[in-house]
Amino acid sequence: MAWGTGQWKGTGGSVSVPYVVGETETDAAALIVAAGLVVGTSVDASSTTVAIDGVISQDPVAGVSAAVGSAVDLTISLGTVVPDTVGGSSTDGSALIVAAGLVVGAGSTSSSTTVAIDDVISQDPTFPNYAEPGSDVDMVVSLGAVVPDVVDEAEATADSAIVAAGLIVGTDSEANSGVIAVGNVISQDPTFPNYAEPGSAVDLTISIGLPPVVSGSAAWWKADSLSLNDDDPVTSWTSSEGNAYEMTATTLAPTFKTGLQNGLPGVRFNGDFIQAANVGTNHSSLYFTVFLVGTAAASAKQVIFGAVDDPAQDTPDWQTDLGIVVGFYTDEDPVHQPYLLCEGSTNYSDSAGGLAVYIVTRDGTGVSIAMYRNNTQQTMAKVAQEFNTHQTDLDSFRFGAKGPSLVYPYVGDLFELLFYESVLSTADREANVAYLMAKWGLT
Repeated sequence: MAWGTGQWKGTGGSVSVPYVVGETETDAAALIVAAGLVVGTSVDASSTTVAIDGVISQDPVAGVSAAVGSAVDLTISLGTVVPDTVGGSSTDGSALIVAAGLVVGAGSTSSSTTVAIDDVISQDPTFPNYAEPGSDVDMVVSLGAVVPDVVDEAEATADSAIVAAGLIVGTDSEANSGVIAVGNVISQDPTFPNYAEPGSAVDLTISIGLPPVVSGSAAWWKADSLSLNDDDPVTSWTSSEGNAYEMTATTLAPTFKTGLQNGLPGVRFNGDFIQAANVGTNHSSLYFTVFLVGTAAASAKQVIFGAVDDPAQDTPDWQTDLGIVVGFYTDEDPVHQPYLLCEGSTNYSDSAGGLAVYIVTRDGTGVSIAMYRNNTQQTMAKVAQEFNTHQTDLDSFRFGAKGPSLVYPYVGDLFELLFYESVLSTADREANVAYLMAKWGLT
């Protein structure tokens, strides 16, 4: 026998065809020539099992006799066809990959302004292509569009940011706010940080500012009117309307706290006392309405606010010794529920506790106490009172205790108080409540 360039040079006889399936094309050709045969026609085909360049099939098959020098035709693997997963769901893409004899790779996720959540943005290797059977296909799966943070942005700016993110501007509504400027965004749905379906809507709530306050108050103390730094002592607190009464600390001063509620400051009491004495206000009718925003702490009896006829008095019996009294107390029962009290020893239950808008109204039939929390009114009590008409002067406003000797000291946060020397109408009461709840984030 003589060997040429891959050709069998002998003549006559027959040989057994070797088995070359699974071999590389080069190794298969060597085996065929070594057997006294020649490589015939080679064609390419895809395979989900045979490696690239491997022999998928041969003709004639292995083991048959063939004339020396005859040809063996081969089908050579291109590898498996990589499926097109882009644009479909990751679940469908995974099924296609496995069916193609491939393995779902680790992949990754990414935001997209166009591709739906859980759909495939891209893949590696790409389609159309071939890959080694059993190799990985990595998919990049969409998280959806990134919802932009537009809270406190102007409405037009927010709209532009939403569109740029591949989303659309949904329904706009309006709401009161004491923190967000008029025309700016109070809230958004969906919120930030978040993802959303590309092309879906982002609804906005736009600030229309605070509702108006009923004019004509005799005194109006606001924590946000104080120009102090965090933890500064509040030694003086002047009413911003009415008679401009100035509260001054006579013992330990309460503390100014920034960002305490709804981004606004408050005045924190911890056994402190501050009062405006000798205000000299004569109340011929003895009628009044008081609005207070503060916390009702669950602890021993506490006086939050009082308007009394003697700035030096702080004896326990307000009704007997002090005559005209507007008192916000908190008290506790055996299960430590906070209470609100007014004029004397009558308890008015506020079992939920926490921040609320409290209203005390005194008219010709007695004293009414109401509480607003989470946009819900709870009428807490109405108690008939005898009007001590011979004691008509309210000579002292005070915060934080019953009197200078710190009887019943208050522990809690005070934010705002409005004092009217009249009984407000239901509409006016509701207007002030709307203002206070919007400002302090109670809606």
